[in-house]
Amino acid sequence: MALRRLLPLLLALLTGDRSASAQHVSVWGGGGAGSFLSGGSRDAEGQKFGALAISFAEDRLRLRYIRGSFEREKGLPPNIGDADVDYWGGDVVLTRRLTQLPVDLAVGVDRFKEAAPARLEEERSGRVFARRWGPHLSAARDFLVWKPLRAWTELDFHYAPYRPRQVVAFLDAGIGLRF
Repeated sequence: MALRRLLPLLLALLTGDRSASAQHVSVWGGGGAGSFLSGGSRDAEGQKFGALAISFAEDRLRLRYIRGSFEREKGLPPNIGDADVDYWGGDVVLTRRLTQLPVDLAVGVDRFKEAAPARLEEERSGRVFARRWGPHLSAARDFLVWKPLRAWTELDFHYAPYRPRQVVAFLDAGIGLRF
């Protein structure tokens, strides 16, 4: 059912149809908790999150730029330095208006940056950074507080293909402005 609704929207975006023009822009910020489902410590740790979104086709579809930082501290090797897993990326959000579900669904990709201890003697900083691309899935819901202020909550699953492979789940909440 959602595929039938999505195809005309994608065609409108590609052909420059007026109905595909941006409906609104929103800025989101917040935080929450995250935990490794695999590849790391299962303890809950802090997470910061921010996003910029543009909606299309009468708010049935959104394109979103996201940025976050997972502030982990437990289960790390000694002398790692930066304990964060930072990421940035983008996704396509299928809104409740399109899917008729109680939440917005998103699928996208992120570029993760993770610190690791240096293995070579000539590296003086004591750490190196591994960067990997990986997919993510999200389910989110926002609520009008007072125009243009909105409250938001989101559940994310991110896959970072490091060694060992890591799957991280985040539960976030925050505030957004929609113009």
